[in-house]
Amino acid sequence: MTVTPDRTPAPAAAPSFLPYAMLLTTMVLWASNVILGRLIAGVWSPFALSLWRWGLAFLVLLPIAGPALWRHRAVIRQHARLIVLLGILSVGLFNTMLYVALNYTSAINVSLINSTTPIMILLLSRILLGARMSPPVIAGVGLGLIGAAIIVTRGDIGSVLALQFNIGDLIQTVAVLIWALYSVLIQRHPVKLPPLVLQLAMIAVGLPLLCVIFLVMPSSGAQLPQQWSDVALLIYLALGVSLGSTLLWNLSIMRVGARIAGFFNYLTPPIVALMSVLILGEHLRPFHGLGFVLILIGILLATLRRAK
Repeated sequence: MTVTPDRTPAPAAAPSFLPYAMLLTTMVLWASNVILGRLIAGVWSPFALSLWRWGLAFLVLLPIAGPALWRHRAVIRQHARLIVLLGILSVGLFNTMLYVALNYTSAINVSLINSTTPIMILLLSRILLGARMSPPVIAGVGLGLIGAAIIVTRGDIGSVLALQFNIGDLIQTVAVLIWALYSVLIQRHPVKLPPLVLQLAMIAVGLPLLCVIFLVMPSSGAQLPQQWSDVALLIYLALGVSLGSTLLWNLSIMRVGARIAGFFNYLTPPIVALMSVLILGEHLRPFHGLGFVLILIGILLATLRRAK
């Protein structure tokens, strides 16, 4: 699929640290999504959860970006195939598959599988865009993967051999591949389209697919909010995760590219570990620190040269 983006004068340069601050915030939001998804696994239907959070996000974003979407309808029509594909991948499939996976597999398995996201992005960038991987980038991939593995295996790498993989792990593997493909393709977005308009267009594409999935897939768990805590959960997922994290991720990729942004996925395991201490009452251990240091070195190797 080949899409030639529209060309407009580049906007004023943002501070060099800003894309990385946005990526760090994105990882925090994604980590909270994993924590919440695991906590409510079996309580909420994963299909209902995805539908209501994206539906609420659409209702919030429509009055904000709807008029601009109509003004940019010619650009949207010109790049319709790309926007449809992006909406299906991000809104329709990824988060739904994540919630389904959390009903079948453990957090440690999900974290381990998520740690392969940067590698998948690099491979797809090489296959689809012909991007080259420099030695520092390759070294950063290796260190980041080792650091993430240390955290999710609690410092016992040999325990990977004892992990039991199931259908949930397969679902999450496909979900990570879908997100990596989305992250590579979003670089081909039409630059004349404002980020909020692009996001609204993708949600408009993904929502009908979510409705179909919700109607045809059998599931157990709550289909509608039962109490105020459910409403608060949906509001956070809609505004913070659906709108906030996706917008920050897209803006970051537009600034630094999918390959560099992908390395920040390695930060998710230590952030999840910290949230587990604060929310689930777990304890930090030395292997958390070791893993985080290796992840940080890996990110620096991959990004410092680009940042300069």
